[in-house]
Formats: sequence, C-alpha cells, structure tokens
Amino acid sequence: MLGGSSYYTSDTVLARNFIFGTATAGISATGFAFPELEISDNTISPVKGDGIVVGTGGVRMTDNRIANFTGETQNGIRLVQGLIPIDLLPIVVRGNRFQGLRGNGLSIETLLVSALVEDNVFNAVEGNGIIMQPGSVAGSVKVLGNELINIAVAEGTTDKATEIAAILLRGVFEGAISDNAISSVGTNSPLAAVIAGIRVENSLDVRVSDNSITNIAPVAQFSNTAAGILVVGPIVNIEIADNLIKRQITPNEDASAPWQAIRIAGIGASSSSGVFRAFDSHSTLSRVSTVNAFAAAAVPANEQAGITANSLHGYGRSALAEILVTGSCRFTGNHCACTGEKMPAGAVVTATTIIAAENRVQCGRNTIGLDLKPANEKAFTVLGNIVGGPILINGVALDGPWQPLNIIGA
Repeated sequence: MLGGSSYYTSDTVLARNFIFGTATAGISATGFAFPELEISDNTISPVKGDGIVVGTGGVRMTDNRIANFTGETQNGIRLVQGLIPIDLLPIVVRGNRFQGLRGNGLSIETLLVSALVEDNVFNAVEGNGIIMQPGSVAGSVKVLGNELINIAVAEGTTDKATEIAAILLRGVFEGAISDNAISSVGTNSPLAAVIAGIRVENSLDVRVSDNSITNIAPVAQFSNTAAGILVVGPIVNIEIADNLIKRQITPNEDASAPWQAIRIAGIGASSSSGVFRAFDSHSTLSRVSTVNAFAAAAVPANEQAGITANSLHGYGRSALAEILVTGSCRFTGNHCACTGEKMPAGAVVTATTIIAAENRVQCGRNTIGLDLKPANEKAFTVLGNIVGGPILINGVALDGPWQPLNIIGA
C-alpha cells in the first residue's frame, strides 16, 4: 500500500506479484507519484475490497489479472481522489483481465486530464464494465479495443444493479469509444431501470464507432429503457458510425420491451432532466462541466448528430433508432432490420435540419420506415432510401420532389 501521505519519486514499478487474501485492496496507490508509476503483470485476488486503487496521475496499469477467486472481490480498478486533490495526469489501463468481480470492472470516481483504456478483457463482472461515476470529469477519454462479455448477468444483479452499462462515459470533453466487442449485458436483470451496451451522458464531443454490440437486456419480459447505444444530453456533437448492434443473436417476437438499437435524447428530450439528479453530490468541476455542456448545447441548433453506416437489428415496442437533437442530424447509409412485427418505426429523427439518405429499412408495411420531424420544414433532404413502410415528414406521407427518389414498400 502506497497511500496516505506517501510520496514516491523517479519511476516506481510494482510488477510480477501474486497478491491474495487482502482485506481492502490488492494494490493501493493513493499518495503522490512523480513522474510515473507502473503497475504491471500482477495477479490479484483480494478476500474483500478492490483489486487496484489509484489516486495519483501518470500511472500505467498493464497486463494485470484481477480475478475473484474468493467470492468477495469487488471492483477491479478504481481511480479515486488521492493525497493531492488535483486532476489525475494521463492514465493508461491496457491489456488487463477482469474476471468474476462482484462490483465494477473499471470505476472512474475523480477528475482526469485524460485516460486511455485499451485492449482489456472484462468477463462475468456483476456490476458495470467501464463506468465514470457521478462527479467524475475527463478532458479526454479513449476506450478502444476492449472485450466486455457477460456484464451484470449474474442472478444477484436481478434487483441489485438499477442502471447497467458495459461502457458508461459522463462529463467528457472529448471522447472516443471504438472497436470494442460487447455481448450479454443485463440479460438476467428484468428490474433494472436502464440497460445499455454503450452509454454517454453530459459530454461535448464523442465518437462511437466500429463496435460490435449484441445480446443487450433480457430476451423478454423487460419493460424499462434498454438500448445498444444510449446518449443522454446535453451533447454538442455525437458521431455514431459503423457499429453492429443486435438485441439478441437469435431474434424473439416478444414486443413488451421498449428496446432500441440507438437512442439519442438531446437537451430537448424529457430524459435529459435526469442529468441534474443528485447534482449536489457532484464535484465542483463536474457541476461546471454540466452547466457548460447545457450552455453549449442550448445555443440554437447547436446539438449535432451523425448516425452513419450502422447495422441495426432488434425487436420491441419502440422505434429501432430514435434521435432528438436541437441542431442538425445526418442519418445516412444505415441498415435497419426490424425483426419484430410490432415495432412502430424503423427510425424516428427529430432535429432542426435532417439529411436522410441511402438507408435500408427492412420492416413490414404497417411499420413506418422513416419518421422524420424537421423543425424547419424546408431544411431536409430524403434521397435514395429503400424502406418497407412509409416515409413521413412531420406526420405527412413523403411527396414530391422527394418521393420518386426513394423506394417505398420493398
């Protein structure tokens, strides 16, 4: 344990240890390290508590194995406020393996300058996979090439985890979530309030791309919010591109759940008010970040969304994709497969200006293919779409000059 008022200078390395049976944490480094601390190639399994707790910046945590051999190991890695209450300098979490934990895989609970979370494997974690807790803020976060399998699927999560996500970022100024493989999230949690493969809240500029997201939420008998990718405003610029999202690998006809492949609830959505819940518990910088994000997003037509080249597959009683932003939205090149007959729409887009082009929406003729709601009725284009059901513009069937440029009913 390197905690309390500990100071350690020059490069400090904690490597190749077998740590078992500890009661609070396998490794705790909450003092002050300068210029760098490396924690690598350790095997850690506490009897109680967490695997690694870090409260200093300039830390590289690589190739560690944190596993629950005793039945009570909680979180894998926690980033917390340490001896000096400043933003943690760049953090790297790479190549670690998290197995069977009772809590979260990686829990970010403080202020970060930047973090790179790359090439980690999370399996059978009972809490969230990677989560930024309320009050945390980061200048830059990259979550790249991780594998998150069987997240919050244990029987104990049935009423334990009210909000579940494989990856949850909040309060990020600039972020990227790319090339992650996510499968089986909250599949045994019918009472959870929210289940998401990837969730982004209260952030400025974020790109979500090239992820594989499958088996999200219970197969049936789930009535709360669930989404492959869930974005809750305020958000200034969100780009969602080239993702594969499937509710279940094997489709089911159950239509009771309001499941969606993509849901973007910008500042105009009623759900965005939830950002201010427990606002007093946030750090000062987190409050500033939240207010700044609201101020930036509230500028007329300033929320921007691009949803491009995604492959979306799902069933339920909500639109497969739903986007609500105050500015412009590009919904182009997506493949939407409505595998349930009771889905009301392939995609619902509400924005000031809308570009809807080259989408393929497979659905029945009683399902709306594209339900477009431009605030400016002269600021939209609809071109080259092939849809099974009708295309609506503010509730009215698409007509000239756009109607001949699309194929409807195929």
